[in-house]
Amino acid sequence: MLGIAGYFIFTKEATKIKVFTNKEQCEKEAGSNCIYYLCDIPLGDLYQKLCINGLGSGWYSSAEIGDNETTQSETAQWKIFTNTEYKYRVSYPADWELGQITVKQSPAAVRFTKIAKQGDKYLNDAVVDIIVELNPLRKTPTEEWYREWVKQIPAGINLEGVKIEETTFRNMKALKINNDTIFFVKGFNMFRITWHVAGDYDQSLVRSTEKIFEQMLDTFAFFD
Repeated sequence: MLGIAGYFIFTKEATKIKVFTNKEQCEKEAGSNCIYYLCDIPLGDLYQKLCINGLGSGWYSSAEIGDNETTQSETAQWKIFTNTEYKYRVSYPADWELGQITVKQSPAAVRFTKIAKQGDKYLNDAVVDIIVELNPLRKTPTEEWYREWVKQIPAGINLEGVKIEETTFRNMKALKINNDTIFFVKGFNMFRITWHVAGDYDQSLVRSTEKIFEQMLDTFAFFD
């Protein structure tokens, strides 16, 4: 009887946690920040709780599964990149490559990449960029600013359907675009952190890259 009672208590507890297919729905219904949990590494209590018992990969309320605890345990073994010129550091996955890229008006753009190959055949790559641009007028990243900024891009960007959210990052005003880019200002510099996936379309890679992006944002910090 004790074993049966224990089973029903555990089942009842498990059903309290709800999994969502996308971040927007999760945050709307849960009323909290949400993170994507990927059932790819069969370790830990959280894997047992979310994956073994039938809930599986998906978006979860951070209040339900403990955002900070999960992020810290997963990023503990990551490498750390330190930029002494702009005085920031950020952690990135140990199996990702660090490089520098050329971006107009940004001599300090760095790229974190995970390249996927099958033999000699290139499949795709996941990318997170940190781009620093001069902002001598200390313009604040608002929706109005972003729309004016977009107009100056030669190739242009179609803003129809683009989600633009004014938010905060490390207690600084910030602007988030479609959950794949965030702008914020530090001193006379505008920081832009963004992610994308190139090559063969892979929905699981898209989800995992967005998760990496969010985790890197959690580890990003300025230092004196």
